[in-house]
Amino acid sequence: MKAIKIVHGYSRDKRPDLKQFIIDMVGSGDGDVPFFFKIDDGNADDKSVFVERLN
Repeated sequence: MKAIKIVHGYSRDKRPDLKQFIIDMVGSGDGDVPFFFKIDDGNADDKSVFVERLN
């Protein structure tokens, strides 16, 4: 397991002053049971991370 990087990245909330990290979570349809959980670097691209998790 590697350490994540909490870094400045693209902010959808228009807050470039804040550092970020990504939480990847896949759960059941009703949201009660998480199947997968991972924390990733703040500058990771959401789309590429999601595709990587599906493979």
